[in-house]
Order: sequence, then C-alpha cells, then structure tokens
Amino acid sequence: MKDTELSRLIDAHLDGRLSASEAEALSQLLVRDADARRQFWEQTAVHGLLPEATQLEWLGKAAPEPERNVVRVAWWRWAVPLAAAAALVLLAVVWRASQPNVPASTGVALLSRVVGAQWADAADERAAGAVLSPGTLRLNSGAVMVEFYSGARVVLEGPAELELVSAKEAFLRAGKLSAHVPPPARGFTVGSPAARVVDLGTEFGLAVTDAATAEVHVFNGKVEVLAANAAKTQSLNAGDSTRLAGGAWTRGTSDRAKFLGEAELFQRSAAQSELRLAAWRVTSRAWSGSGLADDRPRLPELSLRLHYPFDAGSPVERVLTNAVAGAPLESHGSIVGGAWGEGRWPGKRALEFRGAGDRVRFTGPESFAQVTFLAWVCVEALPQPLHALVSADAERTGALRWELTRDGRLRLNVGRDLGRRRLDWEAVNSAPFVTSERLGQWLLLATTFDGHVIRHFGNGRFIGEGPSFTPPALHLGAAELGNSPNPSIRPLIGSVDEFAVLTRALSAEEVREFYERGKP
Repeated sequence: MKDTELSRLIDAHLDGRLSASEAEALSQLLVRDADARRQFWEQTAVHGLLPEATQLEWLGKAAPEPERNVVRVAWWRWAVPLAAAAALVLLAVVWRASQPNVPASTGVALLSRVVGAQWADAADERAAGAVLSPGTLRLNSGAVMVEFYSGARVVLEGPAELELVSAKEAFLRAGKLSAHVPPPARGFTVGSPAARVVDLGTEFGLAVTDAATAEVHVFNGKVEVLAANAAKTQSLNAGDSTRLAGGAWTRGTSDRAKFLGEAELFQRSAAQSELRLAAWRVTSRAWSGSGLADDRPRLPELSLRLHYPFDAGSPVERVLTNAVAGAPLESHGSIVGGAWGEGRWPGKRALEFRGAGDRVRFTGPESFAQVTFLAWVCVEALPQPLHALVSADAERTGALRWELTRDGRLRLNVGRDLGRRRLDWEAVNSAPFVTSERLGQWLLLATTFDGHVIRHFGNGRFIGEGPSFTPPALHLGAAELGNSPNPSIRPLIGSVDEFAVLTRALSAEEVREFYERGKP
C-alpha cells in the first residue's frame, strides 16, 4: 500500500469518515507493518487529536482522579516508546466508533414529572426525564410521577421513601402513593413493611405510616392484598379500602381525596412551570442589565459580555439577540440551520441542533484574562469522540473551545503554541456528567477558567478541575455555538435555551445560584 493511501486512511480515521472495510484494512496494516505504525503516530501528532483518537487510558497512562481529569497535548514525550501498541489502540477505537449510539442503561423507570420536589439528600436530586435504576427515592416534600417500563405509573407525594425494585415491582417504606396500572402492566406489585399489594389492572392508593400499618384504597378494578406475616390474601374491588393496624384488618370504602392523583399533579406541574418561567424572565432581564434594579441578583460585578436567553422575537427570526445592555451589533448571533423548539418550560423557546450544518455564528469578546461559560442544554446523543458547545474560529494561543466528550465529560481547550506545525490544544476534562441517564434532560453546563485552573460544573455542582498554562490572553472573537469550524469536532446533538459568556471566573456559589434561579 502506498504511503499516500495510508495517509488518506489515517486522515479518514481521525475525521470519523472511515468505512468498515477501510477500518479493517488499516487495522491489518498496522498490525503487520512497523513503518505504518510509525506513520500513524506521526500523522496523529500533526493532526493534534491523539487524546481523542486513543482516549489515553488505553495506552497504559494512569487514569487521573475524576476531579482532576487533565489531558495534555504534549503526549509525544511518552507516546513514541509505545508505538508498538498503535494497532491495538486503533482496533479498539475502530470497534468503539462502529458501535450504534444506544446508551447502556440499567433503568427500570422514568421520572416523568417533578413538582416542587425537595429531596432528602442533595445527591438524590433528579430532574424530569431522568432514567431511574433500581434504588430508593427519598422525597422530603413535593411530588413526582414515576413511569415504570412495564407501563405502570406511580404518583409519589412527599414525605415518602420508595424503593424501585424492578420494572414490575416497588416497595413503599413510608409515605403515600397512587398507582395507575394499565392492562399491559397487570401484576404490578407494591410492597410495604406491613403488606403487599398485587394489582390486577386498576387504580389504587397505598399509605404507609409505620412498619406495622398500611392502608389500601381501590379506585378502579381489583387488587390482592397480603399481610407481611399472613398466608391468605384478600381481594379488594373498586370502592373498597382496608387498613392494617395492630395485626388486624379494618374494611371500609375508598377515599380518592386522600391521595394525589395524576390530574392534580399535572395541574400543579403546569402552575409551577408558569411561575418558574415568569420568575426566570424577571431575573434574566435584571441579570442582563435591562431589568429593574430591585430585581438584580445579589452577585458581584459579573463582567457579562454575552447572554442569549432564546426568549425574544418571532419563531421565524434567524437572529439570537444578545440581551446584555448596550451589546454591540456584532455580538448578536446568526442562526444557520437549526429549528425552534420548546425549552425548559412550556412557552420557553430553545434552538434545536440536529443537522451537521446547524450552528449559531457570533462574535465574542477578545483579549480577556478569565472566562465563564454557562449553557442550559438538553443533549440527545454523544456518538462521536467530541461534540462542540463553543468553538473559536481562530487557531491562536489563548483561543477557546468548549466541548463534550463521548463519555459525557465537559472539556475546555485552550490553544497553545509549542512551536509545531499546527497549534496544540491544552485540555482539562471533568468527570463524566452527561451520562446515558441524563440524556434528554435539561442540564446546566458551566466551566470557569481563572487563568490558572479550569473548573467544571454540572447542574450547579462541581464535577472536576485541572491546572492549565496561563496564556497572555484568552480569545473568542468569531466563533460558533453548537458546532465547530474544525471538521474533526462534531456538532452538538440536542437543544440549547440559554447561553452566556462572562469575562470573569464565577465562584462555585455563583454558579449554583445561577442554576437554582433557572432550573426547571
């Protein structure tokens, strides 16, 4: 095989354009030919994408701790002695890239509605759309709807503790729930410390106050109830109820008013969405400097340079307005491709990125010392090694590129001139955050760089950091949102409904406050 053909195959591999037959040919060549392996490493160096091509850990480099996941571009100091591993690396890369974009998940249910939820632990906090694996939901207050993969639906009202056992079974340790079980989910079971309820295609409510007490109300259809230490079940029909206390059952009539149903939950959800959207609009205008002084968030000087709230103008407009007071004309974004969709709340707009050409062209600030990127994003898939959030056009020292990796890590790249033929990019990754369970949810992604350390945040919480070199200045200038002029970096697949750039590194508390003010 001629060197020119090998070069073409390597370029196609690095750009993600390699066909299955070409991948096989390249893999076999690298296995048997040391010169081909050497050319692979040299060409990858020029390409400047070895970290993405190899994922680094596969070369034997110790994986850094999640909170300090740093990727350096000066890999050549240690990569050359490992050239013999190139074939194995490429085989793994080609296999991984060939897999269909079906995220692995152990989920048994979906969290479809969240209304005023206060979780028992901050680590338990979940948003609507979250995939739920077997485990326990601990709700201090508010209400949520859980849609099990079997088709059963449960409305859980706090305070409550519900364990998800499987797609066909749950265990209510404390609190109240109402369940709707359509025919395909017949046999859905809800256990409790005192009794077990097997649904036979119906609607029922279950309340648990302590380990020895359970109360079951049947609204439609039929259920079977079995006490924890009993051998005989009892059947309840529509309109029946039973209460177990002190080891004895007491029959009665069902009372739907004791339980929160789906219709009422939907009403609460709609009312909450309207209130949250109205409040966000007030604080958003104040944050951009166009609202009332009394509405301004209690934050230090923000150095806000760019703020796209995606909430003004006609749906046919192809311009994103920079809402910052006195913003220059060139900072307004020009929409290329993309389509308008629904954002975090009904009535809130978002821009959908679906096609390879979808993007927003804008001119950001030039020559600044610190930066914060903030974006409310709903990611649908991450099939490629890198997906663009923000990309500066220029390849110069201090230029910025903000991206997501295939495994859901936030990544900030800072251009650095190491005297080679092409600009190098020093990158710091977060721990995985946009994982399969979070696809389809609205997430706040944030990254700060104070000139020394890059820090990443997901939904207002710290998810990783790493040191960086200090460039003479940072640059955006002509740039793209949701895409990149670099063909090796794939476009975002999802939606964005708010984006901001600040020329100051926000504190962790300020990022958290931004999240709290804008979470759905």
